[in-house]
Amino acid sequence: MMIKKLIERLKLAIRNWQDYPLREGTVLCGRYELERFLGMGSYGQAYEAFDRRTGVHVLVKLNKPSKGAVGRELLRRESELMRQLSHAQIPRWQDNCRAGRRHLLVMELIDGDNLESLMMEQGYRYDELTTAHILLALLEPLSHLHERGYVHRDVRIPNVMQSSDADRPMSQRIFLIDYGLACRIGEQLPEALRIALGEHEEAEADGSWAGVKQRMRRPEPASDFYGLGHLALFLLYSGYTPKEVEEAGDWQKELALSAGMKEWILRALGDKDPFVSASEGAVYLERLVEEMQQS
Repeated sequence: MMIKKLIERLKLAIRNWQDYPLREGTVLCGRYELERFLGMGSYGQAYEAFDRRTGVHVLVKLNKPSKGAVGRELLRRESELMRQLSHAQIPRWQDNCRAGRRHLLVMELIDGDNLESLMMEQGYRYDELTTAHILLALLEPLSHLHERGYVHRDVRIPNVMQSSDADRPMSQRIFLIDYGLACRIGEQLPEALRIALGEHEEAEADGSWAGVKQRMRRPEPASDFYGLGHLALFLLYSGYTPKEVEEAGDWQKELALSAGMKEWILRALGDKDPFVSASEGAVYLERLVEEMQQS
């Protein structure tokens, strides 16, 4: 047992060494000078970089060496998909290249923070009206994605950026990022990817994160609406103060929401008359926003 634990610790140390962030000043592909490490996900790393050729700051996404062929394939798929997208609320694809064992995806750099950081680290609180504006804004890039035959499959607060440009309306400050799990509508991923992503086994629909994640990963637009429904609840709970002695309960009872917002979330989650398109969800929200602004 002790030997087994030592081996596991050694493997972890090797993976951490392989994935250790590159030094500032490193130049990749002869033009991208890394200036700031932004963060690390399950399969990739993100950096702010200076493009010596164009004089513009960009975001460089690299595969994690420890993830091997799976990490390279996910980055290749993401790059291929992003080349086909053209929307103001989706970072623009700019380049892809290879530097040794590292594969690069280069895209537009968004100046701002993701919703997770804004809520968890900066203490942002989102009321019902602001939440509705954010949902409306997100339905725009989702509509673009779905119309081109793709589904995002990972609509969560870490993957929504809010631009720091306060002069722009909310509809132009919200960006949907990270297309690493996106796929074509109806596509069945290769078995190696499904196993690596934990999508090869059925999870119980019991409200657990495993069940929620599996529902979000179905290759259909309804998965993105489902993700939006959960994202809405995350935002709305940011201003919730639980009572001293209170067991986890039903969001419909805990959150003081309008009947219209409750209805929209239920439809997004697929619990009642599910939305069939992003435009249908947007029309409902536009009417709801108008009602809230008039009240």
